[in-house]
Amino acid sequence: MSARLKIAALDAARANFDARWAALAPRERRIVALGAVAVALALFWSLLVDPALAGRARALRDLPRLQAEASEVAGIAANPPQTVRNLQAEGPLRPAVEQAVQESGLRAEITQNAAGVLVVKFTETPYPAIADWLARIASDNGATIESAAVSAVEGKAGAGGKVNAEFTLRR
Repeated sequence: MSARLKIAALDAARANFDARWAALAPRERRIVALGAVAVALALFWSLLVDPALAGRARALRDLPRLQAEASEVAGIAANPPQTVRNLQAEGPLRPAVEQAVQESGLRAEITQNAAGVLVVKFTETPYPAIADWLARIASDNGATIESAAVSAVEGKAGAGGKVNAEFTLRR
């Protein structure tokens, strides 16, 4: 629809409104005008004022909780908790990793490079067991994970939930 047709349609609607308005008596015009003002005020209140007042009340209600949370976060940021390491964490990492793998009943290929970084590879191992082992190594032995690569085992019968994974660990 072109702009000319839109303007023509608006002009026709305006002419229709003007004809109806002119047909009303002065008292009826005042009643219609007051009704239009009442509808405009109701829309203004319900669309702008009431939501703003409700939002302000909600913000004032939530402000103390949010300030307490911000204070708590600032306190944690200023004094981060120290990682508690197990006594085993002070020795070499490789024996601790080998022992954890064995205790978890997993099979892994463990290699260590010259920089002391351990590479632990799991083949067709259930993912939950690896996740438990990894959490235990990190918390009990102070190991940090430098890199991780996990891929699902597909195409084999009974391979549901099993993955191939490789982790690079360092203390």
